[in-house]
Amino acid sequence: MITLKGVSAIDQLFDGLRATHSSVELIELDRQINDVEFAEVAAGKLLALLRQE
Repeated sequence: MITLKGVSAIDQLFDGLRATHSSVELIELDRQINDVEFAEVAAGKLLALLRQE
């Protein structure tokens, strides 16, 4: 999961992830890393992954 706001120095890393993430789910959110919405999605995804195992 990557946040699309508040991180400018690693844009090339994000571009690389987008180009090569075929075996990994990539969730992009148009939020700051400290936004409540980002935290809620991240926590929800973590809980869903924990339920799978």
